[in-house]
Amino acid sequence: MLREGEQFCLIGPKGRKYLLTWQPSGIFSNQDGKISFAEVTDFGIEVTTNRGVTHQVIKPTAADLSIAVKRLTTISYAKDMGFQLLHSTMQAGSTVLECGGGSGAMTSVLARFVGDTGKIHVFERRPEFLELARKNVTKLGLAHRVEWHLRDPGVEGFALDGVDGFDAAFLDVPEPWALVAPAHAVLKPGASVSSLSPNVEQVRATVEKMIEVGFARIWTVEVLERELLVRKQGTRPREMMRSHTGYLTFAARFNYSVPPEPSKPRLEAGNDASDEVPDSLEEAEGPVE
Repeated sequence: MLREGEQFCLIGPKGRKYLLTWQPSGIFSNQDGKISFAEVTDFGIEVTTNRGVTHQVIKPTAADLSIAVKRLTTISYAKDMGFQLLHSTMQAGSTVLECGGGSGAMTSVLARFVGDTGKIHVFERRPEFLELARKNVTKLGLAHRVEWHLRDPGVEGFALDGVDGFDAAFLDVPEPWALVAPAHAVLKPGASVSSLSPNVEQVRATVEKMIEVGFARIWTVEVLERELLVRKQGTRPREMMRSHTGYLTFAARFNYSVPPEPSKPRLEAGNDASDEVPDSLEEAEGPVE
């Protein structure tokens, strides 16, 4: 049974999705008619409007909840957030650094995955963004997994009393290169950092700084999302797609015995086979005995 304050999705006839919060006297209304929340008793059922149009009641995913937050800035999309999570070193119980809380979309996803034994430390220099992110995360019931820090890490750094290093870092700021060195200073050896930037100029400056301060395994990717329309009369890609939202740059914190040179071959452009990324660990390192 749904409880007061619990969120649910209504899916309409053409796939229209509505994220709602259950209240005993609530009523949903759109062009297809009205639905009383009293009829929305559980997930996985169908309900019908007073005009006879059927809607499905679905439990919202982490992506649904993150997209629906109130925002003052652009937010990260599921295609980027999911990719960042899988290519990070965070797990349940991790202590995670996030800089650029924005509207709290990424924060809410990170907080879901660290669990009650983990902690997300959000650094934001603009109080209005910090407050909005805090409200959105609180609304989702995840505030106990997050701590908020109003500061400029480019000036003050990320070091916190009682935090003995971070297990992963996520950067979403206009000038990520300015935060590369402060992030390197507080990450645990081998920990991952990922940076989301809309422009290639930001990526270039960030990668150069990562090499300079001692990050390793540096790589950048763009994730594109294209839905397929699967129908009896034929299957084809949808005309509209979610294409460029940002470039994702990843790196691992490394301890060099000798600081690397600022210029590295990995930054050189080229089409040589040595530039290709192996498809698997087995291809890169040989079969496991």
